[in-house]
Amino acid sequence: MWVKKTEEEINSSANPKRTLLFPIVSFILAIVIQLITRKTGMSKSTIESSKPEKWSEIFNDLPLILLYAAVAFVAVFLYELLTNKSLLSNPDKTVVCDKCNDNKLYDKKFKCSCGGTYTNIKNMKWVEPTNKEVTN
Repeated sequence: MWVKKTEEEINSSANPKRTLLFPIVSFILAIVIQLITRKTGMSKSTIESSKPEKWSEIFNDLPLILLYAAVAFVAVFLYELLTNKSLLSNPDKTVVCDKCNDNKLYDKKFKCSCGGTYTNIKNMKWVEPTNKEVTN
């Protein structure tokens, strides 16, 4: 059955381990996009000058490319740090009734038909019922 977590349990699970996966992916993606656009000539602002760049020209601009990628990395990292949510994670929107253990997706109704209150599943934990609780 579902029971509410204690304040200590909620606080300990509130700070998930940070992962650098999405900031690193954004860093690599920024480099790849810049290489593709420069090599295909799409990085030029006008159509008549949209000639593909040579690898030597791209290599000479490598510090600038890495700077743009670093800006993308820092921007994504700071966003995730300040908002305390990962861009890759899907927030759990499941709510559970504290009385009858009915669950549903979050909506504007907080009262269950049994009279209980729906609570976010992140603030609940599953506990195996004892024999007394099963017979009641």
